[in-house]
Amino acid sequence: MVNRKYKQDDKLKLYCIDIFSSLFSAMTVAPFIKIIDKTVTQKTAFKRINIFKTTKNNFIDMLKNPIIFFKGPAFLAVYGVYACTYLASNCFSTYFDDLDDKMHPIYTLTGTTLINMYLGMI
Repeated sequence: MVNRKYKQDDKLKLYCIDIFSSLFSAMTVAPFIKIIDKTVTQKTAFKRINIFKTTKNNFIDMLKNPIIFFKGPAFLAVYGVYACTYLASNCFSTYFDDLDDKMHPIYTLTGTTLINMYLGMI
């Protein structure tokens, strides 16, 4: 029989925290990743642009048109990949921590990597 650290109610609370923290973390990181991604794409396409000025302009565009920025497919794709990757990592960590397994970090890394690779391909 497997020794478990947490009761069922505690585990549900931990998973809720995992979900919230994943969504919040992705929301704080995704806008910057999207701006950097757009800047790199523009630099690759146009070669002669100033990368710092373009980054600044992309950031200003986000502030001037937040609804368009946050509803755009590029932002939603970045947000979705990051949110799901963080969620997978948090939930795997919570699950394997409860089992008190010494292979916990390897299982968490493997599961998170597989999910991230799949999401990166779709």
